[in-house]
Order: sequence, then structure tokens, then C-alpha cells
Amino acid sequence: MTKKDFFESETDYDTYVEHTPLEARFDPLTIELLVTEAFPKHEAYGMQFADYYRERKRMSGYGDAETSRITFYFPKYISNVAIDLSSINKIAAHPFIVAMCELGLIHAQVDYADDFAIVKDARIKIFNAINSDESQNRYMQLEKQTIDLGSATGHRAGRAKMFSPAVPNWFHNAAIEISGRLNMSVTDLMYFSWCYAATRCIPDGSMPMYVRNDIEKVTKAFDYEIRQYSNRVSDIYSQSEKYGIPIQTAT
Repeated sequence: MTKKDFFESETDYDTYVEHTPLEARFDPLTIELLVTEAFPKHEAYGMQFADYYRERKRMSGYGDAETSRITFYFPKYISNVAIDLSSINKIAAHPFIVAMCELGLIHAQVDYADDFAIVKDARIKIFNAINSDESQNRYMQLEKQTIDLGSATGHRAGRAKMFSPAVPNWFHNAAIEISGRLNMSVTDLMYFSWCYAATRCIPDGSMPMYVRNDIEKVTKAFDYEIRQYSNRVSDIYSQSEKYGIPIQTAT
């Protein structure tokens, strides 16, 4: 789809942006905002995948021109589920998986907003407080706090499938930034975000409950890991009074 498929001119697009409330827009700039920040009032939050994909497709061609490839792995079982769901939805595998990851991150930004904010705030304050070997060591302790979902485990033995879709540069950059802040691999972030969308945005009856339960194990593992991670980062932050008032740990 090109710009002329939906808008007859650039002016029409500008008019759409100007007169459509932010919470109802699905242009790439708005989606970039949703993927990187919590925005619970946007229509995409709570939206089923089919509706989200339809809205995204209407706006394709606006800001998505520059792309780069992002490489990640899904365990073979989940990759087969993803491919079969893409066939059921009549969407090619790569666009389906990427759109699902977008939607999963949009929901995660809202549902885990407190944890993400705690981690971001604590990491910045620990970094800014480096003024001695001791404080530098405290900052380096962050490297030991990781979130590991094992998405690429066994890929050399064929137990995980590699995907390498072309994605908008903004999405590629967002994935690197979010995964880096959470000390998890990009492949684990993509794995979690896809699974999160599958449990939140694929309606009941669209896949076997047995499969849904398996996918929920991944999201529950992340839920546990992010709580532990945010608490550990907060503990490192509050080890020294020179960092100021300790931030509140996640519950």
C-alpha cells in the first residue's frame, strides 16, 4: 500500500494527524510512541490483533520507508504456532510476527509501566553517581542482573527457528533500547512481546487452549523475572545514601 492508497495527498495525511485525536491515531510516529512509552488511553491498548493490524495496514507507507533487519529466535514449537496463526489470519509470517510484537510491547509498556520506570530511573541515578571505585562497582553489578527467557536455546541444534524480518528503523532502535535497559537479549524481548500479544490480543477460540496455556508460561516467566529484576536494581540503587531518596520497589 502506498500513500495514495489511503490519502490522495500529503495534505490529506497532515489533516488526518491534525484532526484525529492522538489516542485514535495509528500512523507510525504514534505507534513508535506507544511501543516506547505507556499510553493506556490509546485505542490500541486492549485491541484485538485483527483490528490493530487493519488500522496499521491503512497507515503503511507513512514513516516506515527506512528499514533494517532484526534477527531473533523463537523455540521451534512457538515458531510453528506463530506461522500457523499467521496462516489463519491470512498474513505473511514476518509481517504477522512483527505486528504482534508491536502490539505486545504496547500492552507491556502499560501493564509493566511501574517496573519499567523503576528500572530506568534507578539505572540513570546509579550511573550519574559514579565517583569512586565502589560506586563504579555498584554500577557494574547491573550487568549481573538479567532477564533470560531462553528463546534462542538450542538454535544450533535446530531447536529454535531464526527470523530476520525487515522492520522500520524506529522499531529496531526501540527493541535495542528496551532490551538493553532490561538486560535481556533482543531475541528474548521479541519472544516475550509476541507471546504477550498472543495471550492478550488473540481471541479465545482462535487457537487451542492447550497452546494458549503453553504461551502463558512464557509471559508468567517474564512477569516473575521483571519483578525480580526491578527489585534487584532498586536494591543496588539504595545501597548507598549518596544516591538520594531510594525509589519505591515493585510489588
